[in-house]
Amino acid sequence: MSNLYRLEKLTFNNFKLFGEEFTINFSGNELVVFDGPNGHGKTTVYDAIELALTGGIRRFNSTENQQNPKDVVVAYKNSADCFVRLELRNDEDCILIERRLKKDLPNSAKKISNFRSLWDLILLKNNERKIITEFDLNELIGSPNLGRDFTLFHYVEQEDTAHFLKHKKEKERAEALSVLFGDTIEMQDKVFKVEQIEKRLDEILREKDREKKNLENRGNLETSEGGQESILCFKSLLEWKDIHFEWDRENIEALSSEKRDGILSELHNIGRLVKYREFYLSRRKHILATNQHDVLKLFIAYSKYVNKIDQLKEQSRQVDLVTKITSLLNFESFKKLLSSNDLVEVFSLVGYESGDDFLKFLKQIVEGNERNQESSKFLLELLGNRNYLKAFLINEKLEKECFLCGTGFNEHTELIQSIEKKELALKSILTDDEKRLDKLQSDFLKHTLPIFFGKTSKFLSNTVAPSEEHISELEKAKEMGERFANLKLWLNQEKIAYSDLLLNYKPENNTESEIEKNLSLIRDRILEKIKYSPEGYDESNDEINFDNVFKIYFDSNSKYLNLLHIEDIKLKSKYIQQLFSEMITSDIKKYQSVKQEINILNTKKSSIYKLRRNLKSAISRYQKLLIKDIEIPFYIYSGKVLQAHQSGIGNGIFIKDKTGGNELKNIRFVSNWKSDHDVINTMSSGQIAAVVITLYLALNKVYARGFGTLLIDDPVQTMDEINMISLVELLRNEFSDRQIILSTHEDHVSRYFIYKFLKYKRSVKQIKLLERKEYQLSSAVKKVAN
Repeated sequence: MSNLYRLEKLTFNNFKLFGEEFTINFSGNELVVFDGPNGHGKTTVYDAIELALTGGIRRFNSTENQQNPKDVVVAYKNSADCFVRLELRNDEDCILIERRLKKDLPNSAKKISNFRSLWDLILLKNNERKIITEFDLNELIGSPNLGRDFTLFHYVEQEDTAHFLKHKKEKERAEALSVLFGDTIEMQDKVFKVEQIEKRLDEILREKDREKKNLENRGNLETSEGGQESILCFKSLLEWKDIHFEWDRENIEALSSEKRDGILSELHNIGRLVKYREFYLSRRKHILATNQHDVLKLFIAYSKYVNKIDQLKEQSRQVDLVTKITSLLNFESFKKLLSSNDLVEVFSLVGYESGDDFLKFLKQIVEGNERNQESSKFLLELLGNRNYLKAFLINEKLEKECFLCGTGFNEHTELIQSIEKKELALKSILTDDEKRLDKLQSDFLKHTLPIFFGKTSKFLSNTVAPSEEHISELEKAKEMGERFANLKLWLNQEKIAYSDLLLNYKPENNTESEIEKNLSLIRDRILEKIKYSPEGYDESNDEINFDNVFKIYFDSNSKYLNLLHIEDIKLKSKYIQQLFSEMITSDIKKYQSVKQEINILNTKKSSIYKLRRNLKSAISRYQKLLIKDIEIPFYIYSGKVLQAHQSGIGNGIFIKDKTGGNELKNIRFVSNWKSDHDVINTMSSGQIAAVVITLYLALNKVYARGFGTLLIDDPVQTMDEINMISLVELLRNEFSDRQIILSTHEDHVSRYFIYKFLKYKRSVKQIKLLERKEYQLSSAVKKVAN
């Protein structure tokens, strides 16, 4: 052994494939071989060692989405204790540490991305358990950056042997190797601090440049303005505004000459409207009046008789009532007619004085028909209908064809005689009661009903009621009574004649053309009252549009316009000029101050830049010298391990910085110094694996501190591409002070390594994970059971 710590014992519980507690005794052996088929825990052992020493497992990738896993990725059972305990030993000391999964973790903490924070790091010493930090562990082992160095040159992984070559660009390789040189850490911290200062200076300079350009863009730096005669106090011009325009506030931000001119132009436009206020408001009233199309139309058509709307509505109701009753004056509707509640009122409306007798006869007929048997009822109904038609035909002297059977006759009298003959035949089968009812019914149809029908017909012919549409328009006109009154008052004040244009009532209503004709006339009379425009009004209106000014600044309210005076606008303009003069003085002072600050900052920036450049150059030159420490061992190791390649047998690999110079900037691995082609593009996967292993070995040889174990996890699937003899000799001879932990699934590789180490009296242990058994090997094999 030596002062370098080696693995002594590894114990894990509930970890990946191993549900029960399982212990592996390395016992400080110089070579420990894990062999057997894949899938039985070789890589699990390496994961456990990596977790114990670094707190993480590099090959784990975070692929989770927003969902939270219910279990921890390495726990065999989520509910059981999960820990990895590792014992390390050198010639002088023993360290026992444990990584234990924390209890009661929420699901949100179990993501791969949070893997490192799931574990407590515990130091076990003198039967005491003490939680320590990664820094404490590194101090104990004597390796300041064990977490970084472990995957860089202590552990060759199965899954990504060439990750250093494949996944890093040339510049990134240089940066990855440069961090090995602890001598430069303090200086690099200084570089980082200098870069932060430089970055902050750039931010401040950009801010100051923007401030300087803003001041220049205002145009106030070369403007000369005379002082104000007196200091004006702030007063709002448009006091009725809830949200004031920027120029109507006490202070105006960034008041440049251009902005000032724009504000004065706005005030000038407001002043022009105030100048023509009287004419503008008068003209506006007349134009607005002509634009009230619906009001004027209803005023012309209905205002003259809108007060008669109730009378006209009643007249319409009466006509509807009489029409309804008239439609029931037929034999089939006698029952409905008798039950109508409107019949008595209709008697009165049409002037029918025999209403009582009408009701009496009608009631007797209806009740008599209801008493008779069904067959007699149909006969009486037939007689009634014939009598109703007969009464009609008697008055039609030219009719010679029967409505009942379609028979034609030579004379009208023959038609009537035929109907009466058939009537007598039908009556002959009636009973006495039925004959009396038939006579009553016949008399009612011949004498009583025609008189009442004549009354209703005369009423309807003499009474024409307004239509529903006419009434609806009158309703609209009635709702505008107050507006009609105001319109009449205004028309009278303006001496505009209108009475002759108001239309009289017509039952059928006035035509649309009559209404539109008078509507056009009243509009013309209103517009005729507008006075001629004062001088300059039309030109100003064309230029600024007084309607827009009135709307924007006065909310289209004449009261606000009447509150403003020309003198108020002049005072506001002077106040703006006063603010501008103050702004000029302020801008000049600010500009001079900002220029001075920019000059000072640029001087500081230049000094900081030179300091950063000198520091980085010194670090790179120093690292360039230090990288030479691994060039020779790497060249020798790679030459021994590689078999024949295109550059020749036994040639090693060069580390080349193609940029040249004294500073370390890029790293390229080439098999021929005169070539710029990286080995990643010129060698097979097996040869690349050999390059990576020898790079790891060279790095480990030169830079390993504190920890003296090399872990190689089945790094290639085709070991025949590596010079196995040279690799074994290299490990056995050049790394005699290191502990080699090797896993392989190929028996011949395992046997060869074991043979070569045993031959030279080196301590060797073989562990078969499939059987869960250990073998301490020597010339006579000794089995050690777990």
